[in-house]
Amino acid sequence: MLINSLATPAILLDLNILERNLDRFQAMANDNNKQLWSMTKTHKSTQIARMQHARGATGFLCGTLDECEALASSGMNNISIMYAYPVASEPNIKRVIALANNENCKFYLRLDHTDQGRLINTIARSTKISKSLNYVVIINSGLNRFGIAPDEKSLHNFLTEMSMNKHFRFCGISTHPGHIYKQGESMERVVQDEAISMENAYRALSNIGYKPSIVSSGATPTFTYSVKNHTIHILHPENYVFMDYLQMVLSKDKEFCIGEADCALTVLATIISAPREGEFILDAGSKIFGEQGVHGDESIEGKGRVKNYPGLILDDLSEEVGKIKYKPGESADLKIGSIIEIIPRTCFVKVGERKYNI
Repeated sequence: MLINSLATPAILLDLNILERNLDRFQAMANDNNKQLWSMTKTHKSTQIARMQHARGATGFLCGTLDECEALASSGMNNISIMYAYPVASEPNIKRVIALANNENCKFYLRLDHTDQGRLINTIARSTKISKSLNYVVIINSGLNRFGIAPDEKSLHNFLTEMSMNKHFRFCGISTHPGHIYKQGESMERVVQDEAISMENAYRALSNIGYKPSIVSSGATPTFTYSVKNHTIHILHPENYVFMDYLQMVLSKDKEFCIGEADCALTVLATIISAPREGEFILDAGSKIFGEQGVHGDESIEGKGRVKNYPGLILDDLSEEVGKIKYKPGESADLKIGSIIEIIPRTCFVKVGERKYNI
């Protein structure tokens, strides 16, 4: 089937580019003796997870409990699964306990407050639990979302209180340098924040008698720096699977230089109207492109990049349609009925109202 014969809007995935991206990042991890536990929230696909696992990924970081459960029942035995966020409601705590009991995986929780531990431990006492709940402490490395300070006092107080919960086993520390996506943040500062925070936390733990088996961190833009850090040994890149317009803008060095040819996922759309000079309306809107922007960065021009047309920008989105404009002084040979491909600003793409495609 030819691309132009597809009904639009449609999501296209170039498997050759996808596999090249998987190979590239796994090779960097292997070359630096690091483990790859990629974040699954970008693709939400057990098939892609199997492709990652086949290349050497030993674990996964999940953004939802649905993702955790799907991976645990995927047939990939002996994998590590880490849930990115704390849990506090009884239904979710029971799901976490079931994951901890699952023999097909090694499950890890991320925590940053001892009240989370007390809530979970209370329910674990009244539930049949066959294994300890493995947990890592979330370290705040600058995003200022989750996490505790990477100092000796904070870690000592946290771990002392957590030790009173008999169903837990401390395994290490984890962070996410997500402020790389914030407007005005420099790559150098974020990489330094990540490195100093994790090194300080590791040193503080050693001083109070703890040796973490897990020291993990990661984001796609910072990967080529994090992978060389001597303290971090597990990496959690996310968007590297598909790449996107945001990664193109943020890529800096020769190892992480992203162009259109590195973006595996695009949205195919048709121009359905040309209401004003220099403007076109597409049959693809926010229902297919998903949420725009990550951690508040509004500095990037447009909602996506029109492939092969650098003089155009995806200027605005409503639910079902999008608006494309010419950049000043630019033009393009487009008309009503023209079919174009757009690289999403971020590859958290939705198909209608579907939340995941595991």
